[in-house]
Amino acid sequence: MVRSIILALLGVAGFAGEAHAEWDPCTARAVTSVEVPSFSEGGFDRGWGVAKGQTFQFVTQYWQSKTGVRYFCSHGGGCYLAEARVNGVRVPVVALDNCRIDYSDPYKFEDGTLYSLTPIRSKFSARDLRQWDATEAFYKYKVQYDRIDQYAVAYANNPRSACAKLTRRVMRGDRRAIRAMNKDIDAEGNVVNPCIWVSK
Repeated sequence: MVRSIILALLGVAGFAGEAHAEWDPCTARAVTSVEVPSFSEGGFDRGWGVAKGQTFQFVTQYWQSKTGVRYFCSHGGGCYLAEARVNGVRVPVVALDNCRIDYSDPYKFEDGTLYSLTPIRSKFSARDLRQWDATEAFYKYKVQYDRIDQYAVAYANNPRSACAKLTRRVMRGDRRAIRAMNKDIDAEGNVVNPCIWVSK
């Protein structure tokens, strides 16, 4: 939920043109073809039409607008209808492939309610799950935002490394580990964060 709140504060837009720092592994696909003209809602473009079989990467959120319309939003893509009425019948339009909606901690704001997504763990490799879990922990414990990807990838790729040891401490909420994660070198010039490479 941490990442969803961060993105919500950035505007809950279609995310077009916005660089995403974090790893967004959720994907989705259109299960129904729907032609919906783009329209503006809450200051952002919504309701883009989709063709059956179309795929979407970097899906980050499930959004229910204050009018009750539901969307899946992708980082750097747009917000697409999750369901629609076709010939008077409500049908799914876009469905998640490898993640599920987390209804446990909704984030309410003026234009609606956001729900974060969580991976269906059986659909991911052990390596990808390490990256996901580390990323979530780094957000939770306020590890430096601009390095979260780098740290999580280092942990995911080398689960027996010094970086992995530090990461597991951070994931347990160890304050000393969190401080080390957010620092490159100490006062004596020693590298204290093994997840980064520091030139001397």
